[in-house]
Amino acid sequence: MKNEIIQALRVFPDRLKTPVLSASSYVQDIYEIHLISQRAVYFFTSSGIRFVSDKGFVSLTPSDNVLVPYESELEEITDRASGFSGFLHEKELQEGYITYSGGYRMGICTSGSGENFSQGKINSLCIRIPDSGKCIFPTDTKDVLCGIKNGLLIAGPPCSGKTTLLRYFARLLSDAGVTGYKKVAVIDERGELSRGEPLGYCTDIIGGKEKSVCILHALRLTSPEYIICDEIGTVSETKAILQCLNSGVRFICTMHAGDILSLTRREQFRILFSEDVFDRIIFLSEEQPGKILSVLSKEEVWDENFRACPSLLCDSNDRLLSYVPQ
Repeated sequence: MKNEIIQALRVFPDRLKTPVLSASSYVQDIYEIHLISQRAVYFFTSSGIRFVSDKGFVSLTPSDNVLVPYESELEEITDRASGFSGFLHEKELQEGYITYSGGYRMGICTSGSGENFSQGKINSLCIRIPDSGKCIFPTDTKDVLCGIKNGLLIAGPPCSGKTTLLRYFARLLSDAGVTGYKKVAVIDERGELSRGEPLGYCTDIIGGKEKSVCILHALRLTSPEYIICDEIGTVSETKAILQCLNSGVRFICTMHAGDILSLTRREQFRILFSEDVFDRIIFLSEEQPGKILSVLSKEEVWDENFRACPSLLCDSNDRLLSYVPQ
C-alpha cells in the first residue's frame, strides 16, 4: 500500500506531504485522504477515521497539533493534479473532480454560485486510494463468470472492492482465465478503472467521454463479447445498456448498494433487472473489502426482494416497478 500512498502524495506540497507520508505508516488499509481547509487532514481507513498530526503521527481525535491545510495549498494540489493545465480537465473540474495519473480520483468541494464546481473557494479535497492491496479474491471467484447468460452486477457499499473486482474480471476474460480469450471493452470514463494500464491482451479501453457514449461506441466499433463498466447511475447510461440488448454482448457492471433492499430502491437497477440485463448479482462486504457475501441468481433476487419488502409493485408482465413505503 505504501507505493500507492507515495503516488497519491506526489501532488502535495512538502509541508503536507512529509507528515502525511509519515502518518500513513501507522495505519493499514487507507481508502481515502481528506484535506479540510483550515481544519484537518485525516485518513479514512478500515478501522475508521484517523487524524494526521503536523509531526507525522495519527490520532483518534483532532488534537492541538492536527495538520491544518490552507486554502492556497488545496489550490496548489488541484493545479498539480491537472498538470497546471486545467483547461485539459475542464469537464471533470466542472463536475467537481479530477483524475490524475495512476487512476487517483480527487473530489473537489467548493462553495460558489451556479452548477460549475470548478469555480469558487475550495473547501476540501478527497483523494481516493485505488486498489491498495486490500482486496484479495479467493481462487474460486472466477467461477462466478461461468454460466453467465446475460450479465453480472456487482453491488456493495463504497470501498468494498467493486472496481478492483471489475479489473480482476477484465483480465480473467481477456487473458483466457475462464474459457478461452474473450473480447472485452472496458468503459473507463474517469480513468479509475484502468489506471492508465492495460487490462489484458484482448481488452479495449474507452474513456474520456460520457459513459453512455462510450458504451454505444464500444458496441458499434469493437464488437465486444463483454462490456465492463463501473457504477451505473444515470438514466442515459441505463438507456445505452438497453440499446445493447439482443446484440449478444454481456455486461459486467457495479452499483452502490449495501443490501438487496437498497439496491432494489434504485430505479436504474429495477429497469435493468426487469429487462434481464443481469442474471447474477454479487454482494460484497463493507467490513472486508473484496469478500463476496453472496452470489444470487435472478430467481433468488426475486425471493430476497419479496422477503425484504412484501409490498413490491409489479406490472402485468411481472416486472419490478417500485416499493410501497411501509
